[in-house]
Amino acid sequence: MNPVIERFMAGLVKRYHTQPIVGEQNVAAHSWGVAMLYMELNPNPNYEGLQECLLHDVAELFIGDTPFQTKQAYPSVAKILREVEEHVRIQMDLPEEKHHPYVKLCDMLELCMFAYYQMTLGNANFRVVFDRGINFIYKLDEWKENIKVKTIVARMIEDMNYES
Repeated sequence: MNPVIERFMAGLVKRYHTQPIVGEQNVAAHSWGVAMLYMELNPNPNYEGLQECLLHDVAELFIGDTPFQTKQAYPSVAKILREVEEHVRIQMDLPEEKHHPYVKLCDMLELCMFAYYQMTLGNANFRVVFDRGINFIYKLDEWKENIKVKTIVARMIEDMNYES
């Protein structure tokens, strides 16, 4: 298949397919949210970081959106999935994932924002998704040294009425 068509098709992959969900979210909507947050939060956004935001889940076209709890419960599965994802990225001629600062933060913040949105719609099932995302964010170090970003992230969490 044409690589451009594959990248487009990857955006149509459904996220949260193992969760009861109000409406749906696909990889394209998620990646746009990550990119938007990256542009807002990163004090020095760059093309490569933005590219990573938009392409970080493209391999899910072939491997699907494996639930976080599955990867956490089965580290050997997570390792294999990372290897397969890297192989797929090469096959799709995607740039190497460089783990740019702020991309993972924005990825997890988008997850939390979507989970919060689901909870506002009455979907209590997303409380556990939200909690996992917040706990993951607190373990990231990349954003804690920038007082402006730290303040914005803390305010976002507060605005989502997170209670630890």
